[in-house]
Amino acid sequence: GRGTFVAGETPNRKKTSRKERLLKVIDLALEEAAELGFSPDDFLAFTVGRARERKQLLSTVRLAFVAPADDQSEYFRQELVAEAGVKVVPFLLSRVKDRPEEARQEWRSVDLIVTTLPHVEAVKQLAYPLEKPVVGVSLELELETIVRIARLPEGSTLALVCRDPAFAQGVSEALRGAGIIGIHIRPGTTAELKDILAGSDAVASSLDRLAQVKRLTDKEVIPLQYRLDTGSINMLRC
Repeated sequence: GRGTFVAGETPNRKKTSRKERLLKVIDLALEEAAELGFSPDDFLAFTVGRARERKQLLSTVRLAFVAPADDQSEYFRQELVAEAGVKVVPFLLSRVKDRPEEARQEWRSVDLIVTTLPHVEAVKQLAYPLEKPVVGVSLELELETIVRIARLPEGSTLALVCRDPAFAQGVSEALRGAGIIGIHIRPGTTAELKDILAGSDAVASSLDRLAQVKRLTDKEVIPLQYRLDTGSINMLRC
């Protein structure tokens, strides 16, 4: 009921392909182990032990995530804790720009600094002269969120509820980039919530404001869900 989509490679094919590649790596490692005089049971014991060590190591890693908006920062923290078990220390980009020396002092205790792709160079400059790696990730609105907004009748007014104006600006730009131009977007914060809901046909809300918004309106409420792409997660694992 969500429309028609171009079919990509199916998840099963991707999963099979990744599994086959991993099995080839394991087979090569087994052959190397045999040449070194180790049995399959030895290999199994070493592998399980090594994987546990890596898992334990990940639980001690600290990442600083520098986000353009608080809402994105919270999403990233929840996603990565669930995915890899690492500790994420959030930073707001505007705060780092205002107080760079203070941010650099806090970054001394982290292993890696992560930000969104468009802000990598700016964060590298702000981190200098710290010798900390800075990497970029792709953090975008979920396709389902964009599709639900695109299905609103042309000329509709959409209330955009979040706690950070920078987040609202990013959402507006993402929707324009997706070709959604026939909908009037009214961004607003919690302080303006009742007024902005009253003059809107539908509502899009950041996840932290979702329950509050649903209590205040019977209009359609669209969660603003973000997605951290698989490539970004795998890169961070490495």
